[in-house]
Amino acid sequence: MAMDLTSPAWVKNRAQEIRRSEEVLNLQLQEKILKTWAQLRPKMMLRLRLQVIADDLAVVLQAAMWAAVDRYEKAGMPPTDARETAEREWLMLEPEADEETTSLPTQSN
Repeated sequence: MAMDLTSPAWVKNRAQEIRRSEEVLNLQLQEKILKTWAQLRPKMMLRLRLQVIADDLAVVLQAAMWAAVDRYEKAGMPPTDARETAEREWLMLEPEADEETTSLPTQSN
């Protein structure tokens, strides 16, 4: 399934699928993602809250991150490096620039 992170409807539907599936979500990580976005990416977080998709996007990106961790570990990357790399690629935890137009991660499959 191709990701369409620019579509609020797609994000909401995908988050529902993930929540209904057998995928285990780390609620502490989800809270960390949301808190970090609120602190370091306030403009992005405002847009997500206005679209009512902040929680859903955190779920979708967390699932994508865990899938990336699995791929990296299967390719031989040490677990700690795999998680760190996947977090950097998927969770958008770095501060936003003043003029930044937030770009969402893209699937690299």
